[in-house]
Amino acid sequence: MSRLSIESANTHPPLAELGVKLTIELSPRYASSLKELQKSHGITAVGVLRKAIALLHYVDTSLHEPGYEGRRLAIVGDDGRIVKEIVLTP
Repeated sequence: MSRLSIESANTHPPLAELGVKLTIELSPRYASSLKELQKSHGITAVGVLRKAIALLHYVDTSLHEPGYEGRRLAIVGDDGRIVKEIVLTP
């Protein structure tokens, strides 16, 4: 297991109160994925986790909007055809 410690570096006083300090243990698989994402995006581990949380929040919120209550997310190619479909489970 890899251990990752994350501290909020927020300098805005009102937001600093919302900050969270986390220590998480990652399996070698997830630790490797985290390192790959850091390298490919040129960001820190905290940056990767922030993006992952933002993406999951957006997808989760979007799938619960009126008219979009499905549990599927599609990745569409330039030609408009579905390349991959991700089925989300609760």
